[in-house]
Amino acid sequence: MVERSMAETNNWSFPTPMQPDASEVDFDLARALTGVVRLASRIPEDAFTAQMLGTEREGNGVVIRNDGLIVTIGYLITEAEAIWITTHDGRVVPGHPLAYDFAIAAGQSPDDYAELLEDSGVKAQARAPMTPIVKLVFGIDYDKARLTEFAAALSFAQRQQIATGGFQGFIEQQAGGLKALVAAEREARRPEPKTDTKGEMARAKLRSASPISLAEVPAAEEFAVVITRRNADGTHEPVAIVDDEALVERAIRRAA
Repeated sequence: MVERSMAETNNWSFPTPMQPDASEVDFDLARALTGVVRLASRIPEDAFTAQMLGTEREGNGVVIRNDGLIVTIGYLITEAEAIWITTHDGRVVPGHPLAYDFAIAAGQSPDDYAELLEDSGVKAQARAPMTPIVKLVFGIDYDKARLTEFAAALSFAQRQQIATGGFQGFIEQQAGGLKALVAAEREARRPEPKTDTKGEMARAKLRSASPISLAEVPAAEEFAVVITRRNADGTHEPVAIVDDEALVERAIRRAA
């Protein structure tokens, strides 16, 4: 018994009476038909939609752009780990699901995008604008952790101003793939540490302070914390006495 791979398809066609007649349409029928492709996808057995929609799915799509962009129904590629496309002339090539181009299109047509969100029951998110995008592409009930990762990767691509059609090449150039993009986006979102202006003001004051004598340390104190300042010649001279019992106690414990 020979097992067929998912990329293999049967050679079949509609009966001649059911095939469209070019003379009956007002567009280039031959060109339109060459844009119809067959899609086959493989989904991991542990995927969220595997039980409901199966692990091997087949259907069709239509090429809508010269660079090979295909529009198809969402369930065919939801959670797919492999996609194969069979062209009109029988060639079989791998496919890749794209959400990034959809994100660009959504930004260019905000009214249409808002209407699509409303019709789909998906809410826009100002703090995570790519989350609705991936929900529309992969499904609202898709694994939340994966949705978050996908949204982060798309956000990083947008941050890098990747052009339409460039996301696949962008992710393939990353040493760590998707995980690397997610990590980069999370790092980019991390707020920069706030400048310690009070600390800088205190340092500036002590740099210009007059030196003091250790004789100024209160005689009643058994221990004291004294701030010294390094001079140009490398020597240190005291410039301040710390009047903070709790800090002195911590310094004693640290020094002991």
